[in-house]
Amino acid sequence: MINYNKKIYWGETPLKRAGRGEDEESIKYVGLWIDQDLTFKHHGEHVAKKVLQNMNILITNKNYLPIKTRLLIYNSLIRPYLEYGSEIWGTNNLKKMTTLQKKCIRHVMNTKNFLAHTNEFFLTLGTPKFIDIVKSNSYRLVTKLFTRKKPIGLFNEFMGKRPASQRRKYDLVANRTNIQRLRHLPIFTIGSYWNELPHELKVPSTPETFKGRVKQNYLNEYSKIPKCKIRNCPSCLQCRPTFT
Repeated sequence: MINYNKKIYWGETPLKRAGRGEDEESIKYVGLWIDQDLTFKHHGEHVAKKVLQNMNILITNKNYLPIKTRLLIYNSLIRPYLEYGSEIWGTNNLKKMTTLQKKCIRHVMNTKNFLAHTNEFFLTLGTPKFIDIVKSNSYRLVTKLFTRKKPIGLFNEFMGKRPASQRRKYDLVANRTNIQRLRHLPIFTIGSYWNELPHELKVPSTPETFKGRVKQNYLNEYSKIPKCKIRNCPSCLQCRPTFT
């Protein structure tokens, strides 16, 4: 439960700070750094630090490794940090993580242009952008709500007054708030992300089938993005990536 007076509770028990004292700006809980304002700023900084450390492996070895190995390094050492719990902290760190991920993808593609457009790279590699990582994790949570694999309290929060329309029977309650600093919280984002999905993707299926459909959906969206037509665009004028 979240108390909007900037106190964090587990059930009815307030979570006390641990470590060097009560002046700590955040606490670590199940792998997430939680601050009193629920901005997840400190967790974003933690992820950025880990990603930059592992990105150095790509930078150091990208000229000697084939693209499959570079992608393997990204999927093994970088992507897990971007994925873990991103449905909780990702929305409020979207800009920072997107920029960082693009840098990694440029190194995976071994492009010499540090400003190169990356949409084509994501499509070529078949890997999701950070926003789609956040959404995919949110979708996975919702599918577990439908199969009652999540706590009943969370189920009631999203499954309460759902639309009666047959076309929208798989939609969730889209919680809203007028408080700007709270809009990034999963209680407000997960329902919106899920309701944006095409109706045919929401129809219950096996986890493997659903995962494949979601992946194909975001890859189709990438393919629809037109190529840059800006004259003398600095991102287009410099050298292309090396597909080796």
